[in-house]
Amino acid sequence: SRVKESLGDIKRVDKSLWLIFFLKILESYAYFSMSLSMVIYLSDEFSMSDSSSGWFYGTFGVLVSVYGVITGPLIDWLGVRKSMILGSLISGFGRLLFAVSRSISSIYLSGFVL
Repeated sequence: SRVKESLGDIKRVDKSLWLIFFLKILESYAYFSMSLSMVIYLSDEFSMSDSSSGWFYGTFGVLVSVYGVITGPLIDWLGVRKSMILGSLISGFGRLLFAVSRSISSIYLSGFVL
């Protein structure tokens, strides 16, 4: 049947595609978890106003899109595997910095790196 053929095709997919799927799932989980709590965290921990923390979150969202456009040629040059690993390491570093930050300047830096 067609379903069995489709499942057979999935087994023959290149391993790098599975790496992409796995890292995309992790990245989406991290992004949406952070999106959910970022404004509340900035307001509670750093006494930012709702407006200021909203602007930070909005800028963060815009930078995610801008970085996607800017880094496209770099991703093509590095290749799938290297770019996924490098991107995950940079993003992980930015999220770790965001989590352990105790000053507003390091929060801004981590938002730029994320």
